[in-house]
Amino acid sequence: CSLDRSDVMKRRYKDAVETRSLYKFENEYFSGHKICKMRSMSTLRRMAKRIMKNPPRIVAHRGEYYGGRYLSYQCDDGIFLARNQREYLTLTHELVHAMGYDYHDSAFVKKYFSLLTKVFRLNKQDLVTAARKYGVSI
Repeated sequence: CSLDRSDVMKRRYKDAVETRSLYKFENEYFSGHKICKMRSMSTLRRMAKRIMKNPPRIVAHRGEYYGGRYLSYQCDDGIFLARNQREYLTLTHELVHAMGYDYHDSAFVKKYFSLLTKVFRLNKQDLVTAARKYGVSI
C-alpha cells in the first residue's frame, strides 16, 4: 500500500506544525532556565553518556543555517552542536533523535519529557501543561 500525494502532503504539513510548536515551546518555556546554560563540549559529552548508554559522536560545529540562525542537528555521523546551542536542552533533544525518534510527534515528546524528568528532575506535569499551551503533540 503506497501513500498518495495528498497523504504525503498532509504528513509534511503535520511534521512542520509539530516542529514549529515544539521549537517555540523550547525557546519560550526554557528561556533563562539553567538547562540552557552554555556548557563545554567535554561536559556535554559526559552528560550524553549519562543520558544514553552508547551516545553518538558529539561535535562542535557551526550548525545548519536555518531561519536566520545556525542550528544544531543530528544525523548518522553524530550530533553537531552549533555554538549558540551547546547546552543540555539541545543535547537532550538531539539525543532523542539519535534514539530513533525522527519526527517531533507525540512519541518524540514523550521520550524527550521522560529524559528531562529523569535526568534533570524537571516536573513532568509542568512540562506537559506548558507544552499543551503551545500546541505540542503529547
